[in-house]
Amino acid sequence: VSMNIKPVRTLKRIVQNAPPGKPREEILTTEECETLDSFSESVKSLEYAMQFLQLMCEGHNAEMQSYCFSQTDNSGSTNFIEKTVMLILRLCKNEAAADCCDEEDIACMTMCFELLVEATTRPEPTNQNFIAGAGLVQGAEKILSARWAYMRRENRDDAYPEPIRSLKNQVSLLLVVLLELRKDDFELHRNISEFINPMVILLRLVFVHRWFLSREDFMGQGDQSEKGGYGPRPHLCSSEGPPSEASCWLDDPMQEDGLQIPDLPAEELIAGYQEEDLIDLFGEAFNLMVFLEELKDHNKNFQEKLEPKVPELDTSLVYRASAEVVNEVQNQIRLMTKYTAAYKFFEGWINLVEIVMGGVVYEMRFRIPVICGYVQPVEKAAILNEVPIDSSEAKLQRFIEMCVELYDMSIHRRDLSQWSPQFLSPLRSCSRGNRPVRPLLFFLKNDSLNLNRLSYIGLALASLLNFVLFQSLELNKDKMASMPTTTTPPATTTSTSTTTIAPTTTPQLHQAPFDVVYKSLALEYGINSGGTAYLMIMTLSLVLTCLTYSPVDYNRICEETKNNETRWTETMVIMVGAPLIFLAPVVFSKHHTVGPGFLVIAWLYQAGMCWQKDWLHCPNNKFARAINAFYKGFNRQAIFR
Repeated sequence: VSMNIKPVRTLKRIVQNAPPGKPREEILTTEECETLDSFSESVKSLEYAMQFLQLMCEGHNAEMQSYCFSQTDNSGSTNFIEKTVMLILRLCKNEAAADCCDEEDIACMTMCFELLVEATTRPEPTNQNFIAGAGLVQGAEKILSARWAYMRRENRDDAYPEPIRSLKNQVSLLLVVLLELRKDDFELHRNISEFINPMVILLRLVFVHRWFLSREDFMGQGDQSEKGGYGPRPHLCSSEGPPSEASCWLDDPMQEDGLQIPDLPAEELIAGYQEEDLIDLFGEAFNLMVFLEELKDHNKNFQEKLEPKVPELDTSLVYRASAEVVNEVQNQIRLMTKYTAAYKFFEGWINLVEIVMGGVVYEMRFRIPVICGYVQPVEKAAILNEVPIDSSEAKLQRFIEMCVELYDMSIHRRDLSQWSPQFLSPLRSCSRGNRPVRPLLFFLKNDSLNLNRLSYIGLALASLLNFVLFQSLELNKDKMASMPTTTTPPATTTSTSTTTIAPTTTPQLHQAPFDVVYKSLALEYGINSGGTAYLMIMTLSLVLTCLTYSPVDYNRICEETKNNETRWTETMVIMVGAPLIFLAPVVFSKHHTVGPGFLVIAWLYQAGMCWQKDWLHCPNNKFARAINAFYKGFNRQAIFR
């Protein structure tokens, strides 16, 4: 493959420059077409071979990673790492070669970088040092900065098509892997920081950020032609645009592209995207952010050039310098403004974790998964508090079980936050950033911060209502009632001579139950309004909490009971018993002031407790599963409270 790149590239360039729609057979001879077909078969076989090596290296297989570099047990040894690096440098040796690469070349280079990533991560110091010194870092810089003109035209003039995103994601990932867990030798960090131009990283972060803004069209800007542009949006290429072929306004960050940055946090801008979408759209940018953070402490020049700080414009410069100098300063300010916005957008996704390997503590940066934004702090604390510490096996088993439950809960909470009903779609134009209206996102974003605030707001409102109510009521002294006059049995006096009967009447006054009134009508209306607000807040909190937990509990119960018996007779006894228990106190007793509803709750609660998986198991029918889910929800502190 490596030896035939040059003649094949010449033939491909002839086909690419031909009029659109003209078949290849009418452009090339039969022998030339066979050459291209043979090359494609060789590339496909090569990709299979590299995929095999990649799979052998997966799982940090140290023996296989070393074997790719040198086969000491053979009479002849082949350095597959070196061969892969040379193939990459031949496929993309300069910008002109990159502009001619088609999807076949891109797929081959992507597979090469995937192999190098798997052969280097763990880390593997030998492969890391070899790749860093073999010229691939400089080659990676060319790949990142290239425009890939042919691929842009073949993907509807998109300046950042999916195959290029995938390739640059792997290129930037390899740069990160080269520095991975190398705390023992910072010389590699310093060497790589000298090899790569920091402006390449700056320009790539700006490009990816503004490409995303232009692609999504958050501000509803639409056609940019009225703003001095040439196409529908800045991220699209056009033959009527700048002089260079297949270029767009985003390629020159010094120029004004007409994009407006919406006043929204990054979490809301990407609401609705899955984890795979973020890897596809921002994989390159996230890797470059990690690469930047790893290098900036080892090269002061590197750190200064990538510091997200917008310089101030000296107003007197207009009078002291030429127009070219003033224009250059303004362009630099415009560039750093775009870079600062991009840096702030991507910075919040990068975090740090400490890893202990061989008794040494390493710092490793990573991108925070989207799902981490939907984990409540109380659930994190529950894992720390409820995991047993009796034995390591029990501790590990319970920790994994709780993490799996928390993962399912977080996935469900993320899906709820992204729910957008169809009837709210007309309100999209009224929302900030022209985004779909997601009513639950406000409560569930940022670790359900606003949902937790509802409880505190309800508690504060209840305390205020009780205090005001105590000060607003007074006894109604005018409401007095007397008991009816009662006649006691006649007293009988017996003597030896006569018997006297003397009836006695004893009047008794009895005060009726006391009554209270408000001191003023305004206080009564105010307290009733506050009580209504409290009821609405707590009802909303209850509904949201039930939506958060109960569907996950129900799905888990369905999975646990799929092999159980239906047991309809047992279920119907519970279902029929509930209304009978509710009606019995009402029909046969006058003393039901507490309410028969509590008896029904106790009845269903007892049934749900008996149907747990470690006791009688839950019947495999919808009614029994619903009762079991009710029991689990009632036992959750958030719902019970």
